[in-house]
Amino acid sequence: MRKKWAQKKEEQEKKIKRNNQTQMDSIQKVRSITLWIFIVPFVAINACLILITQFHGLFHPENIIHNTLPYIDGGASISRTARVFSYLFNFQACYVPYFIFINKILDL
Repeated sequence: MRKKWAQKKEEQEKKIKRNNQTQMDSIQKVRSITLWIFIVPFVAINACLILITQFHGLFHPENIIHNTLPYIDGGASISRTARVFSYLFNFQACYVPYFIFINKILDL
């Protein structure tokens, strides 16, 4: 009788350890995915900002913004700096990572 109880207890402990490990793995996956969800749009927005404020020869004069740091002085909005690059910023850099994130969450 004691052997059966000891065996059942051991099996339950193994199940708990497996469940805890899979839970920790899923938490790690979510953490890494959310980090990339932040990094990709942030890099895209700042790349657009650098291009529109520093490389004036590449754009029409109405799209140029002169020497401003939107994060500090408020000379331009972040969306204004990325408006010229709507094909890059709006879809590829922002929405695609969110779709990937949702698919990964659903797979967990």
